[in-house]
Amino acid sequence: MVTKPKHFTPEERIAKSASVIANLPHAILGWQQMNKDHTVPLESVLTRCVSHIKIVRRFAPADSARPPRTEVERYAVKTLRQAYKTYEFLQNFKPRVGERQHWNP
Repeated sequence: MVTKPKHFTPEERIAKSASVIANLPHAILGWQQMNKDHTVPLESVLTRCVSHIKIVRRFAPADSARPPRTEVERYAVKTLRQAYKTYEFLQNFKPRVGERQHWNP
């Protein structure tokens, strides 16, 4: 029997992306400790963060000067603020040794 994929509500999509983005700094530190040569797939992590920021951005108001009207928009704006802080942390992250060019999940 084939099941249909679940369609997520906007709140669930925002929460999922927020969870992924919040876990990226922990993941990058974990990869640095686990890897033998202490390198980190920094570019892959930044790309992943940007893709989730784009997902959340779809639910935020198009005009950043306009205040959010709905609960979903408020939640998206709040999540975006945290996501941009996380992205800034990842951009400024300096690995102990260097950056790995390949990502092995």
